[in-house]
Amino acid sequence: MVAVGETGLDYVHERAPRAVQADAFRAHVRLARAAGLPLVVHNREAHDDVERILREEGAPSVVMHCFSGPPEIATRWAAMGWMLSFAGPLTFARADALREAARRVPADRLLIETDAPYLAPAPMRGRRCEPAFLVHTGRALAALTGVAEDALARVLAENGKRVFFGPRFVVR
Repeated sequence: MVAVGETGLDYVHERAPRAVQADAFRAHVRLARAAGLPLVVHNREAHDDVERILREEGAPSVVMHCFSGPPEIATRWAAMGWMLSFAGPLTFARADALREAARRVPADRLLIETDAPYLAPAPMRGRRCEPAFLVHTGRALAALTGVAEDALARVLAENGKRVFFGPRFVVR
């Protein structure tokens, strides 16, 4: 086990009452803290409550799964030491605010992901997302940041190793 999650708050679908979601989220934050593991956070339109709970519960290392917030939140959360993971929506035509958010995140706070089977990146939109599509999100992020794709891939790999495996990770 390398992390606790995906856990968090979803104010879009709200399949559970907000109070129930918050209680479960707090329990997961405490579990991650007790286990010394990073917490992978799901956040759908619940930015303020997610941040408040993470602060109140003393969250350990945080990975914001499939980040979808505005640029201002990306800047603040990266400054707090949280990792922001971007997925297929970074490539969507109308995702200018998300692209601006990604531009504001320092390289040592960036991750990318597929969110498979959902949110396939352009040009694969409409298809079931799969790990092979990650290259499209990586290319989009490289273009946004002005970093060569191979250099960005190394940075992202190092970030993932640091967050999920820490100093105990050894490449063989």
